This record gives sequence, C-alpha cells and structure tokens, in this order.
Amino acid sequence: MEFLFTQTPLKFFAQDFWRDEAFSYILSQQPLTDLLRLTAGDFNPPLYYILLKYWSMIVGHSEIALRSLSLIFFAITLVFIYETFLNVFKFSQKKAFIYIAFVAWNPFLLYYAFEARMYMMITCLATISFYAFLQKHKKLYILTAALGLYTHYFMIFVIATQFLYRFGPTLYQRFIKKIKSKEKVSAFPTFTYFLIIGLLWLPWVIYLITQHNFAGSGDFWIVRPPLKDIFYVPFVLYTGYERVLGLYYHGKAGYTSFHTLFNTIMIAIMLLPLLITKFNQKKKQNHHLLTLNKHLSHEHIQLFVLWAFFTPYLLIILSYVVQPFYLPRYFIFCTPGLLILLVWCIEKLPRVPKIVVFVLLVWMTQQFHTANLEYRHKKSVSKAYKEIREVIKPGDMIYTNDLDYFLARYYLPDAEVKIYERPYDSLASYVGKSLIPRDAVTLRLPYYPYKAFMIYHDWYEVKSQY
Repeated sequence: MEFLFTQTPLKFFAQDFWRDEAFSYILSQQPLTDLLRLTAGDFNPPLYYILLKYWSMIVGHSEIALRSLSLIFFAITLVFIYETFLNVFKFSQKKAFIYIAFVAWNPFLLYYAFEARMYMMITCLATISFYAFLQKHKKLYILTAALGLYTHYFMIFVIATQFLYRFGPTLYQRFIKKIKSKEKVSAFPTFTYFLIIGLLWLPWVIYLITQHNFAGSGDFWIVRPPLKDIFYVPFVLYTGYERVLGLYYHGKAGYTSFHTLFNTIMIAIMLLPLLITKFNQKKKQNHHLLTLNKHLSHEHIQLFVLWAFFTPYLLIILSYVVQPFYLPRYFIFCTPGLLILLVWCIEKLPRVPKIVVFVLLVWMTQQFHTANLEYRHKKSVSKAYKEIREVIKPGDMIYTNDLDYFLARYYLPDAEVKIYERPYDSLASYVGKSLIPRDAVTLRLPYYPYKAFMIYHDWYEVKSQY
C-alpha cells in the first residue's frame, strides 16, 4: 500500500492541498447565492463549485474525499474514449482495452484526476461533446456543451473547434460534393444547435456582466510563451509539462534533450502514417490500411487534429496579440484528442513498427512519470498546521500571505486568518480576491499575551508586539 501512494501517481491523490484546491473548497462552502456572486467576480463559472459543495456533504472534507470528484470525471472520460475506440474506430474490445489502458496512464490526465479543481470536469464534458458530435447524439451534445460553458470559459474553444470543423472548408467541399452527386445529406450539428447552446449559456453571461468588475481584473500572472514552444505543443499536450517547472526538474526553465526527443517521437508517430499511406497508394497494397480507413475516414481525423491542436496554437497567438493565456492546464481538454489521434496513427503502422512505437511511447511515458513523482508533488504543509492546531489558544491569530490564505483557512477552519502587511487594494484578482473579505488584511501584530502564528507555506514562527 505504501508503494502505491509513494511510487505511483496515487501519490498526487493523497498529498496535501495547494492553494487553488483550498480555494475550491472554501468557495464551495459558501451559501449558494453567495457562491454564484463570488464566481461571477472570479475567473471561472460556478458549476464545478456547486457540485463540489454537495459532493463534500456526501463524502466529507478531506483532501482525498474532495479530489475524488475529479477522479470520477476522469473515469467517465475514459469510458467515452473507450466508446470512441469501439463505436467510431470499430476496434475489438481487446484492442480498445489495451489502448484505453494507455490513455489512462497519461501523465497530464492522471495529475489532474487527483486535483480538486475543475480541469478534469471540463475535460470530461469536452470529451463527451466530441463523442456526441461524432455519433450525432443531439441531446447529449447540447447538454454537455452547455454544461461545459458553466464549468470553464475555455469550453468556448471546444465549441469553436467543432464549429470550425462543421462549417470549415473541408466539410463545405464534402457538402457540395454530396449535393452534386444527389446523395442524402445528414448534417450535424446545424447552426441551430450552436444557437441553442448559446441561449442556454446566456443567463450566466448576463449575470456575469452585471456582477464582474472587468475594469479591476486586468492583472494576471501567466507569462508570454517563447516562440519555440510552438514546436513543443505535442509534448506539452501529452505530459502537461510547464516550462517554468524546469526550475524543479532540472534547475532552469525550459526543456531538456529528453523532452525534445519525446516531442520529436510523437511528431514522427503522427507524420509516419501520411508517408506510409502515400507509399501504399502508389503500391496499391496494405489491406490493413484499407480496412481501417473504411471504418474511420480522414475527415474524422481532421476533427481529432483540430481537437488536439486548434486551442493551444490559438492561445499562443492570443498570448502575443492580446495577453498571455497559454497555460497547459487551461487546455487539458485537448489531451484526449491528441491521445485518440496518436492511437489512430499507431494503428496505421505495419505490425512490427506499431509494436516498437507503442512500447517506446509507453516507456517514455513511464520515464516522465518518474520525474513527475519526484519533482511535481505538492509540498507537505499539513504538519505545520497540525502543530499550530495543538497549541493555538483563544485570541491567537494566523498571519499569512495572500497565496497561502486559503490553505490556512482550510487546515485551520476555526482560527482567525489574516493576510499580513499587504493592503487589500494591492491584492491581485487571480489570488481569489473575490473571496477575501476586506477585513482579512492587517498591518499590525497582536499585543502580547495574544500571539500571531506567522505561516510561510510549510513552516511558521510565533510573533507578538508589546
């Protein structure tokens, strides 16, 4: 059991919270009307927090209990990818099971499957919406697209991707071709479906406009990505690696030779089928390719390519034109598209190269997991809070900074928590300012015999003034 929670990604499931997870919990515990108002003043819609509120009533308030909601969304995501392999790719159950195990071992998805944030929920809803898009499940498509918009604003990019595919040049040409050949056209979704989704989202948009102080939310912390990140998008989509994490992994921000090799191999996997297809078109051989293409057209593959790459590349462009938005966890919902695309490309390879490529990809994934477990785990903070909880007395207070404020409120729910030496107006919106009351900041220490426990993330000291 100890091995599972120290040497596998389950380590992320049992570790202490970090500040964003603590914020999720504190926000979810607000009365429903306050929760709606506060999320309108923050950066995310309310649906995840509402679910977390009622989920915590059922399972409790521990880290594992609260993270289990994301784990459920992860499991549902796997179910619909598995159904894609069966119903769209027409794989056998054995082959679908092998590939879904490969998807389940993905570092990006696993990391956020064990985090009390909305990222796995939006990934789940995006995956279901693409499945419904492909299978023409109209009600399911409208439902998941609308719920996604109430979960994360970047669901707009999911719908934009589907809209681009549906009304883009490729489909338009196919549509014209069918008309000329007098074939029956079954177009889904039509513009009406996108309109219905927009109307379902409209109440929140109106409420957001009336509640959010847009003039005061211009501060942001994401930095503009260097242009070379354009090359590393496949690697980032697969692993969730953030270039700033290089400071922990290998002493400096950026990428290593291993990352470059990993990225190059994935690009090669996606390009090889194109070369093989052209070669076999000339030779008019390879029955395997013909069989697979019968089940899965290249037009479907164009959708998976858009699903995987449209949003991250668009965010890179926006980061140079508007303001930086390129942060891997914001487009985690693109990762299932990349994984499905990789599976399709691997399947197009001849038997021996297919096995070699698949084993190599699994081995490199495991290597990345090993580094992730060593360097990306969250700091243990609960020990310090436990010590404080055992000695704190009535009248004592907890002093911390704006980044650790919600951690202190989570681990010391009965204590009075203050942000020390930071005027309220200087707090950035992205630290959860909408949930920080103005009287939660202070510039003064308490007078002895009352004490202030000064918390510096994972350690503390005690101060008073006389």
